[in-house]
Amino acid sequence: MFALGKKLKKNQSGFTLIELLIVVIIIAVLAAIAIPIYINVRTRAQVAAAQEELRNVGQALEIYYVDNNTYNAGANWGAMATALETGGYMSSVPTNDPWGNGYTFTGAAATYTLTSLGSDGAAGGAGYAADVVYSDGAFQ
Repeated sequence: MFALGKKLKKNQSGFTLIELLIVVIIIAVLAAIAIPIYINVRTRAQVAAAQEELRNVGQALEIYYVDNNTYNAGANWGAMATALETGGYMSSVPTNDPWGNGYTFTGAAATYTLTSLGSDGAAGGAGYAADVVYSDGAFQ
């Protein structure tokens, strides 16, 4: 019987079920580690992109203020964007944040606030879902 078992092993080719299960488990463990890290990096990149866009618009508003003595470039983001584009302060003002939500603008004679609602698309939030607010040249 022992010789028969040895002969069958020599003629076998491929992987055993246990070997395949071990490989699948290793891949699953690596995926379980890598996917959350990827999502975290992607979210941080989106927050950084929103901050950069708001900073650029804020700098254009500062130049607008120097020329017009007011930050009140319009009643909302669209009117402000049009004023900045037609005045030559920015060639293209972004309308949506990296999550696809519209930016908001509030301006008065001596103050302004630019806001992205963050990844959750709702006011408030915590962590990476928190609002990104740029007001009077600084992040809040």
